[in-house]
Amino acid sequence: GKRGERWIVKKMIEHGWKRATRVDQSRGGEAPDVDGTPFRIESKYGKKHFYEKALNKALEDAEEANDYRPVVVVHRKPYKDGIVTMQFSTFLWLIENFVHPKAVDEYLARGVDDWSEDE
Repeated sequence: GKRGERWIVKKMIEHGWKRATRVDQSRGGEAPDVDGTPFRIESKYGKKHFYEKALNKALEDAEEANDYRPVVVVHRKPYKDGIVTMQFSTFLWLIENFVHPKAVDEYLARGVDDWSEDE
């Protein structure tokens, strides 16, 4: 719903994706819920979530729309942080293309106990 979509757009803009925007849903499966990013983002907001079903539907919609961006589904319950689902191949692609090996080395050098603390 639009509550989840607005939350995603707000968070994306806060993190530098200034062109993130909600999409007019009258376009149906042709357009994602959130656009203006290098990802095809679908939003699921509510108390119950069906992760695999939502991801499969998002992948089908992307294929029908000839949208070859990485597909992610953001699931969010009221007053909670979001959970992202994607195919494992998408996760690997994101790591290969957006995570710099030097940053990983520095992160790992901190030790396992320090992983949850960002400085």
